[in-house]
Amino acid sequence: MKVIFRGEEIDIDKKNPVGAGGEAIVVKHGKLAFKIYHVPTKERAAKLADFLKAGFNLPENVAAPIDIVKNRQGKVIGFAMPLAPKCTEFMKLSNRLYRSAEQISTNDIITIFLNARLTLGLLHSSSIIVGDLNDLNILFNAKLSAIFIDVDSYQFAGYPCPVGTDAFIAPELYGKDLSAAPLFSLGTDYYSFAVMLFKSLLLVHPYGGIHKKVPRAFDRIVNRITVFDSEVIYPRIALPPDSLSDDLLDYFNTVFHDGKRPGLSPSVLEAHIKSFKCCPKCGLYFHTSRIKCPGCQKAAPITAVDLSYIISKKDLDGNEIIVEELFKTEGAILYHAIRGNTVAIVEFDGERTTLHLITQTKKRSLKMWDGHARGFRYGTFDHYLTAAEGTDLLVFDCAGEKIKPVAKTHTLLYDDEPVTATSEKFFYRLTDKMLMQGRIQNNEIVEKGIESAMENQTWCAVGDRDLGIGFFRIFSKYHHFVFSERGRYEIDLPPVKGKLIEWDARFTQACVLFLRKTMDQGRTYSHLFLVDDGGNILEQKEEESLNSELLKNIHGKTLSGRTILHPTEAGMIIERNGKLTLRSLTAEYVNAESQLSIFRDGILSVSDKNIIFLRSKQKGV
Repeated sequence: MKVIFRGEEIDIDKKNPVGAGGEAIVVKHGKLAFKIYHVPTKERAAKLADFLKAGFNLPENVAAPIDIVKNRQGKVIGFAMPLAPKCTEFMKLSNRLYRSAEQISTNDIITIFLNARLTLGLLHSSSIIVGDLNDLNILFNAKLSAIFIDVDSYQFAGYPCPVGTDAFIAPELYGKDLSAAPLFSLGTDYYSFAVMLFKSLLLVHPYGGIHKKVPRAFDRIVNRITVFDSEVIYPRIALPPDSLSDDLLDYFNTVFHDGKRPGLSPSVLEAHIKSFKCCPKCGLYFHTSRIKCPGCQKAAPITAVDLSYIISKKDLDGNEIIVEELFKTEGAILYHAIRGNTVAIVEFDGERTTLHLITQTKKRSLKMWDGHARGFRYGTFDHYLTAAEGTDLLVFDCAGEKIKPVAKTHTLLYDDEPVTATSEKFFYRLTDKMLMQGRIQNNEIVEKGIESAMENQTWCAVGDRDLGIGFFRIFSKYHHFVFSERGRYEIDLPPVKGKLIEWDARFTQACVLFLRKTMDQGRTYSHLFLVDDGGNILEQKEEESLNSELLKNIHGKTLSGRTILHPTEAGMIIERNGKLTLRSLTAEYVNAESQLSIFRDGILSVSDKNIIFLRSKQKGV
């Protein structure tokens, strides 16, 4: 693809896209990024021209258009903007496992959101309304600064913001044609900002939880039935409301219960800087105005979550379960994997990072290093540990009493994340042309190429028995495949509509459970595919994420044969041939963010703090 930028013809390399959505692709070019529309229009060109003419004095952390991009015929097809390297979407800030693994504290959240609130104020002072303000178009970096993107959709000077995201748009705009006129306001921006802040502080949407009589999120939002309502079951994955100050709780009540739209003053966030202390017992950050840690107070009995409107039956033959806590930490579990009868765990205890190897008869603990290494991605194979940071991939020998480095190599990135995987016997990495399968022999890496790859546009995951799945992106199109000793096979998955937000894969010896989440026209959808090792799609379904109890979170599931095990707030749900069975006795040990794995004759339920082994007194899950 050739484009014209400031009179120069530039050939866009297919290895340089850094993002793709329903409206455009974003391509890296030096220190800039080009946003190229799939369907350029005169309306888009006029809005870009007027934005540039306005000469807005915006801060550097707003990735605003700096000039137009044309095709050879002189038609405006997009624009250039500053590149935002090594940034992460705000969406990650409301994910407990990510927060724990990266050691992002509540004080860090306040710092990030203060920067975002100040930036939002500067935009408003320039008579700009963001409109579609959501946790995918604001990013943060290692310096805890917020970066605003998708600026071309902003509302200004009579130009509307044409779209709003379902979980963040103010309910007074539901059902309205956002492209017809400028409908967003300061108040709707403040609402969206409040939703993001609430989610990031408490790890739940302000209208989250489960209401037995009003199950649909849309209806609860319209009727202002918040997660704090007495009829709503507060999710166990969420943080205690009392961990926040009364000032913040009062503000959230004003917005979400009373339906008012005041802006949260930056001074309130400034007053909360470093005002959260960490409980030495449970690790919860809570506001200094609280005398006691809310997380350590006597826990209320677990309220049974009613999912009768989706499940086929409750319990499985009435089996009781045996519960064994395999591992517990007051720090954080950074990584876990099952290798045969061994559970491998990387833990940060607040002072040092340690590898634990647990079998039925013994536990070995090997110190890795002092402190916490943010951004590392771990794996285990044979008696080795891999640790990837950026493009660097380190391999450590764990066979002895001390962990020791044996090799260093490199891998490539996909969306700024290192692409690497491990199985029982091998590790995998990417070169600019191949997916490599490697092992250690005589303290050296021995590898073979097993699959062609595209530089910086390929992702893959591999199961314990070396069945793998991957995809590569050519501009806005995704091509999926499976690979194993049997060979390589294309998967004819439905095209990605809109933007690919998240994805995950789990494996058995002959099947892959592949899940993805997409956003299209402001609505978020979850997709599930069960694929065999020949690339054949055995099962598939799609649900709107906001109203799906099973697919709201696409992570943490596992596979037994063709049976899918889902973690939910009601406990573990077993899906066989489209029928759902709730194992209600697991409710105390499984929640919506648990990570499930088949282990020996039972199930592992993993959180950021502990690993529970669940077995039925009667053989089977």
